[in-house]
Amino acid sequence: MTTGNHTIEQAAEAIEQLLTDNEISYYRVKGKQYQMGSAVKVYLTDATPELTKQVTAVCQPYQCGTFDPKTGAYYMNNLDPDLPQVRFVLLRNYMTKNLRQEIEAFRLANFEAAELADDSVTENEAVMRLFLNVDSRYWDQKLYGVDSVLNNLFGDCEGDADAAE
Repeated sequence: MTTGNHTIEQAAEAIEQLLTDNEISYYRVKGKQYQMGSAVKVYLTDATPELTKQVTAVCQPYQCGTFDPKTGAYYMNNLDPDLPQVRFVLLRNYMTKNLRQEIEAFRLANFEAAELADDSVTENEAVMRLFLNVDSRYWDQKLYGVDSVLNNLFGDCEGDADAAE
């Protein structure tokens, strides 16, 4: 299901062009028809949390509505007859082996022994939580550096100590 006289392929091509125009690196964009509608999948590799948010925002106009998981209803609340739209625009962000190894090394070097020994979370789950930014410590370190993150949270601690004297 697409809107107007547009095809799924046109929606995929439009999204691909939009990503290219915005200089967003992607692996593949693929459209698919299925029994109850249509979808375009955008495949990324090693994308930062900021990039995934940017891609989601850029692709949003090409999705003709929203799905409510509580009721199972799909609401056609974003119709634009001038755009090739599909029912769902899905984002897939895959982690390469090199990034997985980097995140695991970060985890082993920076986490307390108690966190590493937590049996409720598998090693793979812990790495995925860091990659998907559920636990933001990896991306904070990689993108901003630990010192800048701590300074943003707590201010310049040395300056505060000097001011107190």
